[in-house]
Amino acid sequence: ITFESAGVKLDVPGLKHPGGRGPLLFTHRGISGPAALDVSGEVAALLQSQQTVTLRLALLDEKQPQDGAQIVEGWRKSRDGNKLIRKLVAELIPEAVAEKFCTLSGLDSDSKLCRLTRDQARLLSDCLSGVRVTITDTEGFAKAMVTRGGVKLDEVSPKTLESRLVSGLFFIGEVLDVDGPCGGYNLQWAFSSGNLAGRNAATA
Repeated sequence: ITFESAGVKLDVPGLKHPGGRGPLLFTHRGISGPAALDVSGEVAALLQSQQTVTLRLALLDEKQPQDGAQIVEGWRKSRDGNKLIRKLVAELIPEAVAEKFCTLSGLDSDSKLCRLTRDQARLLSDCLSGVRVTITDTEGFAKAMVTRGGVKLDEVSPKTLESRLVSGLFFIGEVLDVDGPCGGYNLQWAFSSGNLAGRNAATA
């Protein structure tokens, strides 16, 4: 199942990574797509020191209200009380995922809005605002699209990409500790750094 525009944010206290928004794909193994890949470096780093990482997925289109409580209250005011919750949620997101919203909120798939308890309404509102998912691993180096780490930038001349430690040694692309978000930035870095280092190596 693909979402054209979803928000993905690390649900980790004290972490300043803002997360991002973009296409998100639910696969048979987990989540993928640009929105997930943009936080994958941070997730991989955290998994080095802890067993799991929690992400919060905002699955509603940006045109929809992003506050779950506001959505539920809107349903109540529009007299949708006798409608099934999964049908109401399916008006916002794919039906297969709407079923999961009910499960995560502790609701039966045939629950009606008018029969929600206060706690159930709160859990549903919370899911609509952003579903929490637990990440236990990445797909590893074999399937990585970009790698993080490498030669420290302060060990390289920014004007030539020549090593400050070994004369005549140049570094480019992902050999250096540089990585960016999805959208062609990493490819551009590979091309630009290769061009810069190549020109300077040729005249060294």
